[in-house]
Amino acid sequence: MDWVTAVWAMLIGGCVAMALSHLFVGMWQRRGAHLCFVVAAAAVIGIAVGELFMIRATSVEQFARAQQWTHLPILILVVALVAFVRLYFRTGRVWLGVAVCAVRFVSPIINLAFPPGLNFHEITALSHIHFLGETVSVPVAVISSWTLLGELSSLLLLVFVINASIRLWRRARPNDRGIHRFGNAARLPLCVSASVCLLLLTSFCAAGAESKRVLVVHSFGTVAPPFTTHSTAFEAELVKRMGNRVDLDEVSLDMARYAAPDMQEALVDYLEKRGANWKPDLVVPIGGPAGIFVAKFRHRLFLNIPVLYCSLDRRLLGPDAFDENTTFVGANYEVRGFAEDILQIAPDTKNIAIVIGATPLEQYWTEAFRKGFEPFTDRVNFIWLNDLSFDQMLERVKALPPHSFIFLILFLRDAAGVTQNADEALQRLHAVANAPINSIFTSQMGLGIVGGRLYPSTEDGMKAAETAVRILNGASPSSFPPRIVPPSSPRYDGRELRRWKIDERYLPPGSAILFQTPTVWQQYRGWIIAALSVCVVQAVLIAGLVANLIRRRRAEGSLLESERRFHVMADATPVLIWMSGVNKLCTFFNKPWLEFTGRSMEQELGNGWADGVHADDLQKCFKTYTEAFDARQPFVMQYRLRRNDGEYRWISDEGVARYNAQGKFAGYIGSCVDVTELINKDAALRESEERMRLAADAANLGIWEWDLGNDEVWATNARRALLGWPASGKVTFEDFISQVHPSDRNRIREIIDCAIDEGKDFDSEYRLVLPDGIVRWMATRGSVHFDKDGRPARVLGISIDITARKEAETEAKQRRDELSHLTRVALIGEMSASIAHELNQPLAGIASNARAGQRFIDRGNIDLQEIRDLLTDISADARRASEVMRQIRGMIRKEQTPRQRINLNDIVMKVVHMVGPDALLHSCELKTSLDERSPTVEADPIQMQQVLVNLIMNAFDATREIPVSSRKVEITTEQNGDGTVCTSVRDYGAGISGETSERMFEQFFTTKTEGLGMGLAIVRSIVESHGGKIEAENVEGGGARFNFILPTSPEIPK
Repeated sequence: MDWVTAVWAMLIGGCVAMALSHLFVGMWQRRGAHLCFVVAAAAVIGIAVGELFMIRATSVEQFARAQQWTHLPILILVVALVAFVRLYFRTGRVWLGVAVCAVRFVSPIINLAFPPGLNFHEITALSHIHFLGETVSVPVAVISSWTLLGELSSLLLLVFVINASIRLWRRARPNDRGIHRFGNAARLPLCVSASVCLLLLTSFCAAGAESKRVLVVHSFGTVAPPFTTHSTAFEAELVKRMGNRVDLDEVSLDMARYAAPDMQEALVDYLEKRGANWKPDLVVPIGGPAGIFVAKFRHRLFLNIPVLYCSLDRRLLGPDAFDENTTFVGANYEVRGFAEDILQIAPDTKNIAIVIGATPLEQYWTEAFRKGFEPFTDRVNFIWLNDLSFDQMLERVKALPPHSFIFLILFLRDAAGVTQNADEALQRLHAVANAPINSIFTSQMGLGIVGGRLYPSTEDGMKAAETAVRILNGASPSSFPPRIVPPSSPRYDGRELRRWKIDERYLPPGSAILFQTPTVWQQYRGWIIAALSVCVVQAVLIAGLVANLIRRRRAEGSLLESERRFHVMADATPVLIWMSGVNKLCTFFNKPWLEFTGRSMEQELGNGWADGVHADDLQKCFKTYTEAFDARQPFVMQYRLRRNDGEYRWISDEGVARYNAQGKFAGYIGSCVDVTELINKDAALRESEERMRLAADAANLGIWEWDLGNDEVWATNARRALLGWPASGKVTFEDFISQVHPSDRNRIREIIDCAIDEGKDFDSEYRLVLPDGIVRWMATRGSVHFDKDGRPARVLGISIDITARKEAETEAKQRRDELSHLTRVALIGEMSASIAHELNQPLAGIASNARAGQRFIDRGNIDLQEIRDLLTDISADARRASEVMRQIRGMIRKEQTPRQRINLNDIVMKVVHMVGPDALLHSCELKTSLDERSPTVEADPIQMQQVLVNLIMNAFDATREIPVSSRKVEITTEQNGDGTVCTSVRDYGAGISGETSERMFEQFFTTKTEGLGMGLAIVRSIVESHGGKIEAENVEGGGARFNFILPTSPEIPK
């Protein structure tokens, strides 16, 4: 929001606040004065809104409409103020208040009766000025004499308020010192009168503003095209924008006749005497000679007066002509462009005759054009006619050689000294010339020139007037850069193009063709189309009437034939057919109906057919038929109809409304089919389905069907009850899949999607999470069924609860693990006993010899030979114990098995298959990412499986404490590019602590309560025996990764 809108909005807001407060007080105290103040405040709001629309107006129409309606709230404001003064202060002359209201009442009437309104006789344009830093619109208009009426109303209002203030002043009582006290009753009228006085004084000052003086200096008088065209446009636009605020004066140098230097001195003296009594606010020289004259004598004649050069080429003025108080609006004639335009539309031109006068200005342009046309002299012969009289020029242009063109530049005076009017000369040239003519200015279009990129004299003058208005409004001329008016877009005279047979294909793109002579079709196209349309419509109507008559007669002839054929067809049809009229009574029954019922046509007509309908179905039958008949809607109903043998048969009756050829309702027609067998089969099918459902419920089987088109799952009652589904209502596939255990959900979805895509049967085992949180194991087998187009339509399946079996398998595995553990404990015990037994004898010998040697030493009787023998025995016993340990170690350790070339991807897949049940037990997702380009390695496949199993089982244990949805183990293989293959096992558990990372590969180190601490030690031993290495690391995002790297070289260290 800008400042102007903000200020006006604050004014409106203040008025609204005052109006609401006085409205409340007026309603409370029941005083009309407050309501008058509310009306006055509302009127001020209306005036503010109108002013806001006016200062924001973008067109004259918007401004005029806003100022017209603003007088209505002004009338309301005046009446409300007069009433407020009379009711609140009880003072002011009544006749004066009535006069104020009467005069103001006439103002809006005149304002609406004489547009654009009371204030202006004519609004010619909108000017934009700066106010509070923003641009606002003000009118450029002629002030209306009716404005005096509005000023009279304001003056009377001022007199009324001042009179009321004086009378209120006199009514105030002096205090004990003789000084009057002015209470609230006296302050308000004084404030109002002061405000009104300020408003009126402001308006009077604005009305009395002094007009601006503009001196227009003509180069060649007032009848010298194209300068005349420019000056006329300039003066009209200036008066239009300034209104009565401009005092326009003109002076002509008449350089066509008086170009001698001594004449300039006489003009200077003349202008000095004029300037003594009438000093202009702006000097506007029009044309080159006037511009040169003003620039030469400006310091003598127009010192410190703004100068606006226009309607000339800037090259005519020297650089010293432009100082801080001058500006320029004109053209920059592109001389070469005129020749290019001629050669573009007439490429076979060989001669161009140049028509130009002999004044100093024309002599200047003769030399300028000679120089500009030099690049074309090798292609075109230029014929210069500037040294001829006009009569001689006319003779020359009559007999120009073929392929010639005439180019008129300026023509103010010929070589014989005769002053010429360029427009009249152009018309005389056009009358006798044997070649097309071209010129420079748009004002000469229609006078005989062909056209091209012309310079707009009128637009040049209007733009100069626009700049002049801004200078007169206070802008500095030096703030406007020189304004070059470009040539107009290419435009051509269509009459000249046709006369000289100039092909329109040669015209520049986007060219406008003026003065086109309309063809007969273009002149009378509307009448021709109307006449042809009337003829066509009449012909169509006649043909339609004839065709309608023929069709009607044929229809009447074929109606009887059609009815006969219908009866024959109906009798031959193996269904029962009936017809009724507009009164709901049946009018026809075909032969199969009569044979079925064993009754005659007379017995069935009307409502006789109802005698054969079963009594239990009769009311429903009549109701269905009557409701459909009244609504003219089709119907289908089933009822029992007695056959000729007395048996009641189920009939499906379908009826529709029928209409005659004119579209008028004619009754109903229906067909009946015996559906007894179909109903019996449906009943038998429902009974069979019920039995199957009972059997499935008894066997705890869940039968289900998924309709792929409607995404609706049907299931038996037992299945619905198990899953907590409602007994009825739609259940979608997503409802089912949402109850599958999160660890199995993606797998089940992929299995079913794959079966649908490939059209295969499927079976799977998965877990379901019941509404009460219990997890049940289910086994499902299903198949996909297709529609007639071969697209999957339904998935049928059967499910059974295998929770008991899974629990038994889990219990059996636990028993096997416990038995294996006991076996290992027993084996360790046996091994320990064997080791103790084997080592007992050598250790006993060592101990006996050691005690004997100690006794020898204690007695002091040291026999070195005996000591040597004892030591020899001890050494032998030690070697024996060592041999026992070596044998036991050889027995326990596996023998070195031959190695072979294996692909680790195959080993990974085998291990994944082996640990699949363990992954399910741990509710852990197992993923693989294998490098298909992975080379083979030489290794023991059993030991590699042992390594992977150990690492994967550790990964399962690491994910035991995290949520089920996050449990995941990833196995990857990757070729490193340095002759090695890296295999990784990654979990998403808690990771490896600092202490654990240092000791995890040590023997008997473990973080598990039930572990022995040998697993990772064995893994490292196997990897290093194959020439590889193993390492562990924590991974960003959680968890740990174990990498073991093996060489691909066939030489593996032993």
